[in-house]
Amino acid sequence: MRRVAGPDSGFWLSLAFNMIFRLEWLALALILYILHRIFGIPLAFTFYALIAWVVVALLITLLLTFANSAGNAGSPSHSSRRASDRIYSKRNYVNTDEDDHYTTDEGDHNE
Repeated sequence: MRRVAGPDSGFWLSLAFNMIFRLEWLALALILYILHRIFGIPLAFTFYALIAWVVVALLITLLLTFANSAGNAGSPSHSSRRASDRIYSKRNYVNTDEDDHYTTDEGDHNE
């Protein structure tokens, strides 16, 4: 089985940068905490904002990690090319001397 979050995969570094880039969720949590201290709104909203901050950063990091691994999967092998690529390849065309003559349905006009 393939390791996703190994020490050389860059997952944890990417997660740290994603959390830094999404600091607006932390700012929202701080504002909600201040509103809790001043007006007495439930503290649960602060925890919801903190949980959303971590979950959004984690989901985006997982999506980017998956997209990177899918992009690095490599190209398909020669045998799995599309049928149209095999049909119209250069090796299927044979140059014959018969192509030098022009004929129509009415007969040969090469006089």
